Order: sequence, then C-alpha cells, then structure tokens
Amino acid sequence: MLNRGVEQQGRVPNPEYAADQRADQRARAFIALMITVSVTMQIATQRTDVAQTGLQISWPHTWTLEISSHATIFALSVLFPLVLNRAPISIFAWRWSAPIHAGAFALFTLLHVNIMYAIRLMLFPPLVGHSYNVNLLAPQHIIYEMQKDGLTYAVLMFTFVAFRAMEQRRLEAAAAVGQARTAHRITLKSGGVSFIVSAPEIITAQAAGNYVDVRTQDKSFLARMTMTALEKLLAQSGDEHIRVHRSHLANRNHIVEIKPTGDGGVDITLADGSVIPGSRRYRDRLPENH
Repeated sequence: MLNRGVEQQGRVPNPEYAADQRADQRARAFIALMITVSVTMQIATQRTDVAQTGLQISWPHTWTLEISSHATIFALSVLFPLVLNRAPISIFAWRWSAPIHAGAFALFTLLHVNIMYAIRLMLFPPLVGHSYNVNLLAPQHIIYEMQKDGLTYAVLMFTFVAFRAMEQRRLEAAAAVGQARTAHRITLKSGGVSFIVSAPEIITAQAAGNYVDVRTQDKSFLARMTMTALEKLLAQSGDEHIRVHRSHLANRNHIVEIKPTGDGGVDITLADGSVIPGSRRYRDRLPENH
C-alpha cells in the first residue's frame, strides 16, 4: 500500500499528490480573490439600497454582516480538497460519491451558519452598538441559508476540480516532453485511449480543428492536441520533422520532391506518393536538395 503522497520504499514524493497540493493552493488564492470581489460588491449594493430607502443602517452593521459570511466561507474552503480526495467528481463514481457530497454540503451549511452566527453575536455589540437579534439557528433560516449555500458549494467545488484538472494537464505535458526527449516517443490521445508512437514513425500531421491527424506508415491517429503542441514534442524528440504549412507537418526523411506551385508555395511529395502543400511562410525550413 502507498501512503498518499509518499511511497513506502525510498520515501519518494508522489507527483500526482504534489500536483493536487499545488492546484489546491492556487484554487484557494483564486477563491480569496472571488470572495474579496463578492464582499465588496455586496457591501456597495447594500449601501446603495440604504441610501435610496433612507434606512438608518450603519457601515459597521453592513460590514459585519457581509464579512462574517464571506470570511466563514473562505475558512471552510479548506474542507473541499478533503472531500474531493474521498469523493472525486467523475461520471464513473457518482453513485457512491454523490451521497458523500450531499453530506459534505449539509455539513458545510451547518458550519457556515453556526460560525457566522457566533461571529455576529460577538462583534455586533462592540461594533454596531447593539446585540444581533436574528436567530440563524432557527429551521427556517437554516433552510434559507441552504438554498444560498447550494450554489456556493457547487462553485467552490468546481473551482478546486478545475484547478486540479489544469495542474494534471501540466503534469501530463511535462511527462510527455520528458518521454519525447529521452525515449523519442510521442503520446497521442485518440478516442479516449493513449497511444505511444515512436517519433521517427510519424510521416505527416495535419491540423483538423481541435485535433491533429497524425499518420504513420501503418495507421493514423486523430489526436486531441494542437499542431503547435505536436511540433514542440517532436522538436524535443530530436527527430527530423518540420512545419511546412500552417496546417501541415512532415518528416524530412520522407520528402522526395518539392515542386513550386507558382504562387510562392510548393507541393511536397512524400515517399509513399502522397502530396501535401507547403506555404511560403515555412519554405525556408524545407531541405534544399530536392
């Protein structure tokens, strides 16, 4: 068995766990920014309403209400990575993860209401000048807060999921570069499956929207990546691939003929008889002995 984040043999840090930790730190920083913006807008809106209605509500009253709620939400955000570790957001795990998230949401609301209530009871007398008279622990108030906290829980959880996904993509990209550099292999994701292709086997690649059609001698792969990303991986592999067109890339070793088209471009014939276009922009990359 492996402890989360550390292997028992050699005590080697788990890169997946380290990536999640980095993502969680960045997610909390982003949440802090969102909460700062939200509390500022809420206070400004309430002060505008007070001015328009003529109600005698002091600035400390407004600040205490909003900051007690938002500060509690930020403090409780530390719980979300713990829930996410036990119940990942996945279509394959929803049957057992959904009850965990339902319980976590109920706990989040109860903690939010109780801590917020305690802060207001403590701060209202010295800051506002009178006691806080609303009983947030009454069932009707808890139900009201649950309705609002449902969206808050979803937004916070999505934030952590999104930042973890971005960090995992960075981890995968770094691993792909390392594999290209040391093993001269390219990882292509096609149809939900990852294929490992030797870089020299790649003959051509053509951009196809959000995909790249990568062709070898035996088969082709419609990989979900950009042409620029593939070009960088092939450059790391040290292989003889060159960009010949905005939408085309070719293996230099398979080029047998380069024929000008008269408009500054060229037609490039490969060893298997196929022809791909070359543009004026990339013409200086083409070999001169064809």
